[in-house]
Amino acid sequence: MMCPGCGREIGTRKGAMTHHGVTPNSSDICIMSGRKAPIEGTSPTAMVRRAQLVCELACELRDYDPRDVWDYLTCLPAVEIQRMLVIALAAVDVDKSLGELFAWVINDLGRAA
Repeated sequence: MMCPGCGREIGTRKGAMTHHGVTPNSSDICIMSGRKAPIEGTSPTAMVRRAQLVCELACELRDYDPRDVWDYLTCLPAVEIQRMLVIALAAVDVDKSLGELFAWVINDLGRAA
């Protein structure tokens, strides 16, 4: 597959991109090394895999480093981000208040101030 981060042809293993450098024999590791390979297609199976990825990214965003999620999403084609966004929006509980839904963001902003 073509790595969306560096444009190199790389392999995958268990759904993740193999570890690789930005250029052949490079010590500069691509930001997509070891990350989940982008999901292709719009079949029901692909959409379920996307939903799983959206959940994994949400956990990573909240529990680890949001910059890693940012880097991952920045490398994806716009159409893939759109597919993932539609899935993420469908999961929003619209019966909850903005404060309930985004307390983690509001609390983080308060700590950063």
